Amino acid sequence: MMNNFTFPLKACFPWLEYDQDSKLMSCKWCKKAGNRNSFTSPGCPYLLKDYCTKHARIGDHKAAADARVYAPAFQDVVSNAYCKEEATVKAAMTNIYYMAKKNCPNDHFSDLNWLTIMQGCDELKGLKVDAHTNYEHPNSIHSFQEAMKLVIDEKMVLELLQSEFFAVLTDEMADIAMDKTVIIYLRYLVQGTIKVRFFEVVGLDGTSADDIYNTIVSVLEGKGLKLNKMCAVATDGASVMTGKHKGVTTLLKQDNPFIIRTHCIAHRLALAAAQASHAIPYLDKFGEKLNQIYNYFHYSTKHKSKLTKIFSVLNMELRRQFVRPCDTRWLSVGGAVDAVLANLNPLIMCLSDDAYPNTGTGDATAVGLFKYVTTYQFLATLHFMSDVLKQLNFLSKTFQKSDSDCSIVYSHVTAKSDTFKNMKVNAGQRLLEFLNMVPNEPDETGKFYLKMFEVGKPVQPSFVLTLPEGAEGIAISDNQNYRKWFQSSREKYIDKLVSNLSDRFDDLGLLGAFKIFVPSNYPPTSSEEYKTYGEQEIDALCEHYGCERNGKDGRICKQ
Repeated sequence: MMNNFTFPLKACFPWLEYDQDSKLMSCKWCKKAGNRNSFTSPGCPYLLKDYCTKHARIGDHKAAADARVYAPAFQDVVSNAYCKEEATVKAAMTNIYYMAKKNCPNDHFSDLNWLTIMQGCDELKGLKVDAHTNYEHPNSIHSFQEAMKLVIDEKMVLELLQSEFFAVLTDEMADIAMDKTVIIYLRYLVQGTIKVRFFEVVGLDGTSADDIYNTIVSVLEGKGLKLNKMCAVATDGASVMTGKHKGVTTLLKQDNPFIIRTHCIAHRLALAAAQASHAIPYLDKFGEKLNQIYNYFHYSTKHKSKLTKIFSVLNMELRRQFVRPCDTRWLSVGGAVDAVLANLNPLIMCLSDDAYPNTGTGDATAVGLFKYVTTYQFLATLHFMSDVLKQLNFLSKTFQKSDSDCSIVYSHVTAKSDTFKNMKVNAGQRLLEFLNMVPNEPDETGKFYLKMFEVGKPVQPSFVLTLPEGAEGIAISDNQNYRKWFQSSREKYIDKLVSNLSDRFDDLGLLGAFKIFVPSNYPPTSSEEYKTYGEQEIDALCEHYGCERNGKDGRICKQ
């Protein structure tokens, strides 16, 4: 080992430093770049050229050397960008912000700028420096977008740091390229106002619970958010998220035992409704037929054109576009039901023409759909489901409001359950309108009619037992079995729906205890229940929050 730091080494390696006290060599470039290697921490004790040569070849050092070369150029670019007129930058960022809000692709930026300049916004002319240089290049757009993101993130993180607690809403998903990602929303309180904000979408290296957990923790801690301030986490019901032993929420509770984990309330509601329908065979088939109706018109310009003409003949307008019901988001069936109901009469007439044309062979799909929709059972089910899904969708939207909280869940679900129980005996608004239009009992002919024309002129469609002379209409199949099957399906669906709501919402765990903070949930003051109301809930809250708990690695958590 050499005792002195020789000049030749310093001449060969300009980055080299030597500490006479510790007798260690170090690299000032790597130190400045924040690298951790043998030449930064603590340093190299072997004063030999070979060690310096090896260090000069490692990737960390090369990156630090490149940074010294390119940093001045980068700062020049940044300096030039700041030198652009403030009005030009504001105008450009306004257009980029508009495009982001409208989900427009970045290659529309130059066209939008041209249109804006044509409208008199001369400030944007400053984006073009010369024939070969402008600030409409994709790299420039990305820089503008990144600057906006940093400002938004900085403001949100500042609010989060000021908030005493925050909750995480997260879900695993695949992007348009089918790459696995995790999306994170945060819910927090700022000066008495509840805020729900999109936080981040991050790519996943894997799809295990550990992968998702590590990604979430890395993102939160990277923004300075501590896990001991996380009070709750909401996910879907997938086992990778809610698994008892190795789920993501279980891993988070190991860091902070006070975290409340819950299955998304809106998702629970959708599952309760979907599973209730799948328990009734006719309702499963009903959903399939709604999908067939959507496909019949959506994928055929011929069918859609004929439907448009029929609307014109009937002096009507298309009130709602047909909607595809989605099985994984079962409440979307409400939109599909309402669209069919709004366009019911022209729909039936169009299917009739396609199924039984004056000449030629009818469309096989139209024949099947026409026979299915022209029955008492389908029409009654359509009106009934419109009533039920209207209530379910209202409940879902209530739960998805940004200012809603868990304390409202119990009262709203209880109220809607009572509404559904009443629907089992008393018809809802839409079903009652239908029952008032059709005969009270099936006719011996096994049909009634949907009257649409009278003396060759269109009239307000209505259901009649027999068609008057000169009137035209479409026969609706009706018999006692159809009515019995409908009533049976109606009662079974209501029973199953109410049961599912009870199973999924009555036991909300610790979340259910928060209902005692809502005065509307209190029983009457004159009742016996009032004397002991809330005791169990207070005990549950005290048990959870009333003592210190050990987190992972023996850390003590307090809330």
